[in-house]
Amino acid sequence: MHRAHVLDLLDRCKFRIIAAKVVMLASATFGCAGTPVTDTQAAEAVAPAPPVDAALDDAAGRMGLPRNQVTVVRVEQVTWRDAALGCPEPDKMYTQALVAGYRITLQAVGNPLDYHADRLGRLLLCPPERAVAPIAPRARSSRDTATR
Repeated sequence: MHRAHVLDLLDRCKFRIIAAKVVMLASATFGCAGTPVTDTQAAEAVAPAPPVDAALDDAAGRMGLPRNQVTVVRVEQVTWRDAALGCPEPDKMYTQALVAGYRITLQAVGNPLDYHADRLGRLLLCPPERAVAPIAPRARSSRDTATR
């Protein structure tokens, strides 16, 4: 073999060795080396924080109250049926796609306030007469939990 060809082969081998070391290091660092990650852990790792602060600010402003007089009752991670976020307006069309988001229930001066949000930051106060329930989470069977 020519010297240039041998050097080229060595360079390729060095690259593969370095690439393999990087993959092994990343696997060890991020818990991928033999540690299974559940769907819930994966979702929690990428899910942004619920827009609770924005809901509290909005509720306080609407009610004319200091923010500390508005309390969080419940925050749920939900899947909305479409872009209406569970609060369709009459005579309005919405994109028909599942939307990951939140249902945030607050209370101010004894009044419940139901906020619906997506994970991109869109937040709206939904009056009870327009509220549509999100998709119910899929019940896990014993077979599902045995494989995890």
